[in-house]
Amino acid sequence: MANPPVVRRIRSDERERYRELRLAALQDSPAAFTATWDAESTMPLEAWAARVEASVSGASVIVVADTGKDLVGLAGGIPWERRARIVSVWVAPGWRGHGIARRLVESVCEWAAGAGYVEAQIETAITNPGPQELYRKLGFVFLDETPPPGCGAVLVRSLSHPAL
Repeated sequence: MANPPVVRRIRSDERERYRELRLAALQDSPAAFTATWDAESTMPLEAWAARVEASVSGASVIVVADTGKDLVGLAGGIPWERRARIVSVWVAPGWRGHGIARRLVESVCEWAAGAGYVEAQIETAITNPGPQELYRKLGFVFLDETPPPGCGAVLVRSLSHPAL
């Protein structure tokens, strides 16, 4: 593997790169998301810009894994009831198995803690339970709560104690 990608917040001038990355994720791993490529590919550019600007302002967060040439991973964080919700975790196939998903999730947790949340919530699409093992290794625990529509089990992590 070349140098590991840098995990960082999306920049305001990367709206189109974010759109391309998100659509690549939806196309590569449709079972991993509750959104669909068909729905998001037709979203107006203003909607993509609004997502990026919300991250730039700190109201939410989009983090990417950047090789210096390509964006090869992403994750998001959004306010969700009393927790920060981690969404859209994805790593390009050629970069899987190198700890990038872990770094993306940790970066969103850092944003959440900095935004004042004491817990982060994550879940997987009903058709994609595989990542739950990674989330448990990162300190997330299953809760007996009703998940958002289309999602599987709810996992929550306290942000006051970082994962080991």
